[in-house]
Amino acid sequence: MPTSEWFTHYAQQFDTVEINASFYSWPTVANVKIWLRQPGTRAFVYTIKVCELITHVKRFEDTETLVKDFGLIADILGKRMGCFLFQLPPSYHFTEERLRAILSQLDHTRRNVVEFRHASWWNETVYSAFRESGTI
Repeated sequence: MPTSEWFTHYAQQFDTVEINASFYSWPTVANVKIWLRQPGTRAFVYTIKVCELITHVKRFEDTETLVKDFGLIADILGKRMGCFLFQLPPSYHFTEERLRAILSQLDHTRRNVVEFRHASWWNETVYSAFRESGTI
């Protein structure tokens, strides 16, 4: 099957997809509008992986404006927008300061999912803070 047909085939089987390309390259408005049109009239929802500039390069250091700007994708996708996936690097270990930085910079009007890949984050302090903020 040609790569140009992959999405159509996938959308016939599933009603959601995680966009991974946005992790490596900040999506343009034109790209997002293509995502919006691709499923046609089918009910379809996107999870957008947040750009590595926020999670891996800057590691949530002074990224509030970047997070807000990236969130504009949701405004374009509208009802097709599922959640933003913030995947952190395996080397990014837990500190309370980092936890505060992450939670203070997320746009809590959006659906946010944070994937911690270092086991030090799997603790009740993080779980409680996330429950209180409505973050997954």
